[in-house]
Amino acid sequence: MDTVLSYLATGRDLLLVITGFSLIIVLHELGHFLAARWAGVRVLAFALGFGPAMVSFRKGMGVRRGSSENEYLTLKERDPMAALAISPTEYRWNILPLGGYVRMLGQDDADPSARSDERDSYNEAPTWKRMIIISAGVIMNIITAAILFVIVFRVGLPTEAPVIGEIRPSSPASVATLVSGSLGEGATAEAKIGLRPGDELVSIDGSPMFSFTDASVALAMSSPGSSVKIEVRRPGVEGVLEYSVEPRMDPMSRMLAIGIGPARTARLFDAPTEEGRKAFMAAMNLDGAGELEPGDRIVGLAGGGPGGREFRTSSDVNQAFAMAGEGSDAGATLRFVVERGAAGDAGAVVGAGGTGVRRVEVGLPARPAFQAALFAPSEKSQFPEEHLLGLAPPMAVLNVVEGGKAAGLQPGDVFAVVGGLQWPTAQAARLEIGKHAGREIEITVWRAKAAPKASEGAALAAERELVTLKGVKVSKEGAIGFGIDTNLAQREAMVASWPSAPMVLPGQAPGVSKVLATPSGATMGVAPGSRIVSVNGQPVVTMADVWKAIRAAAKQAPEGDDLTVSVGHQRVLANASSQAPLEVTSWTIRGRVEAPVASAGPTEVQQLRALKWTGPLDDGVYQPLMTELHADTIPGAMAMGLRQTQTAMTQTYLTFARLFQGSIKVEHLRGPVGIAHVGTLLAGRGFIWLIFFMAIISVNLAVVNFLPLPIVDGGHFIFLLYEQFTGRPVSVAVQNVATIAGLLMIASMFLLVTYHDVVRLIVG
Repeated sequence: MDTVLSYLATGRDLLLVITGFSLIIVLHELGHFLAARWAGVRVLAFALGFGPAMVSFRKGMGVRRGSSENEYLTLKERDPMAALAISPTEYRWNILPLGGYVRMLGQDDADPSARSDERDSYNEAPTWKRMIIISAGVIMNIITAAILFVIVFRVGLPTEAPVIGEIRPSSPASVATLVSGSLGEGATAEAKIGLRPGDELVSIDGSPMFSFTDASVALAMSSPGSSVKIEVRRPGVEGVLEYSVEPRMDPMSRMLAIGIGPARTARLFDAPTEEGRKAFMAAMNLDGAGELEPGDRIVGLAGGGPGGREFRTSSDVNQAFAMAGEGSDAGATLRFVVERGAAGDAGAVVGAGGTGVRRVEVGLPARPAFQAALFAPSEKSQFPEEHLLGLAPPMAVLNVVEGGKAAGLQPGDVFAVVGGLQWPTAQAARLEIGKHAGREIEITVWRAKAAPKASEGAALAAERELVTLKGVKVSKEGAIGFGIDTNLAQREAMVASWPSAPMVLPGQAPGVSKVLATPSGATMGVAPGSRIVSVNGQPVVTMADVWKAIRAAAKQAPEGDDLTVSVGHQRVLANASSQAPLEVTSWTIRGRVEAPVASAGPTEVQQLRALKWTGPLDDGVYQPLMTELHADTIPGAMAMGLRQTQTAMTQTYLTFARLFQGSIKVEHLRGPVGIAHVGTLLAGRGFIWLIFFMAIISVNLAVVNFLPLPIVDGGHFIFLLYEQFTGRPVSVAVQNVATIAGLLMIASMFLLVTYHDVVRLIVG
């Protein structure tokens, strides 16, 4: 039933988008129509939609089923005097309600040779009047957009706040340079490098930022190879800080970016039903977070914490772990105060909006934060992978659902072989499974012979064996039916292989720095499928043990020196009692930058020293930090609407400029299919978002229509400018060639963007 309702809602939203898009086109044509009537040009038809007429109206004849054109022409030929009392304009509602058109006497976009000697024909009107008629559609679209924006900002548009949440390791944002503003006395040189989670974006290159989307678009539209000036306000710091940072091509979006994500609140997503709550907790996919419930807001550390203030964002929660986790053992639990909705419960108090809430304490374990790297199976597919000096555990099973149960998977299974991969990392295994979508795959798992004790955890069994599962069915979506164990800290210290494509280590810029090829063990002398048993002579069992030992060695190393790490490891063969002899491998980690590559970021030893503790919650479980773009007065809404209209027009023109520069790709553009898809998604967020989307579409339609391209209004305007200055029209032959070229250009672009739209819908 829920699926049916979901489809109905999607269908409703799609219908609203199609209707809105059609109205935008109709208003464009209405601009041409009104201008033509003002200029005294005879309008033969004003149509809603295309194809045969279902219903028509003509003043003097009334409503007709179908078109009244033949009846009118017959009457005009038989009784010209009687026809004078009837309007020459037919208003039609055609069978395909997508857009519309205006047909004027003596004007035909597809036939430049079309002319009429009648005094009220289009071609007989003065050139300056024809220029007004041609540009009136674009002007109407701009007016429409401005009005829609005024409505949006008077009502209020909820959007993501312009506050930085995530900052990806070794991204441009992490090495941004402070150029003005003060962090206060005693600020170290290291503290002046990089933007911080919680920074509020004030402006980018002088343009004010009102939402996080504004920032993303401004960075994507920045000039390739140039730095941008970013002004931020930082909690606890007076005044505005200005940073200089050079955007780089993001490997996932393939657009210019600086590696930041929007801030999220300290409140978890809620679920309205018990089934939804269970699905949410399963989707969290995290051990040790069971005391939390959907909708909980993490208020602060129990007993007060650093600064003694309540948490505003998820970054505050992460900062609490980073500060309090120092000196803690892996898995140490911090106590937090959580606000939980519980109207009517004992001890409930009245909160904001009259909602009953209560505050409880919950424990959350601190975990080591690992390094992150990207691997690229293809130019367009790049994914993050957590590791420690290139060491990462193979993929393991957290929980199993129907498909996985049928395949024979069990919680705690470690993937030894997946298709053609041995001991794959999580991302490599997911990619390999996805290649077998709709088919079968063979999987070998390293499985505990007996269920581990509760204190040991699913991944730490005393004895294991290799078990082969044949004929495992992969769904059409590329899934088997299990959750991935993402808790690297409590995973056994097993080494997996990197994917076949290059892995880029943090601190090394793609294309200019060294890449770590497959397998990682070959580089360090630790083969995939090996169990790490010691680091620098210290016994280790879990990846958290490895993390603590390597990080401690890095912290003890003198500043700027290299670091040598010795790793004892054994190769797993068939089971826990069948292993290769113990080997000890040492390798040196560079603590200095050997090549002057400014974009390379921190070196490896510096990264190890900077690694922090973190919590068990992924940012994706928190609700986004929102703001509302709202004007208290109509003049204020008009000012915001005009500013947004100007911004949208500028960004549309910049899009074409960046296409030629290569920082924007053709696949980023949207055709009718993509517009309908994006519009449907936005309509699902509320009617005000649909109006905002229609305003953006109206601006884009105006800009695209007024580009100096044949067949569109801009091309016709160029011809009229030539006629105005030379006193003679562009020859029919030139217009014909230009029309054919324009049609081919637009048709090619239409097919190309539609192809990318469809690909996005299929593969995501």
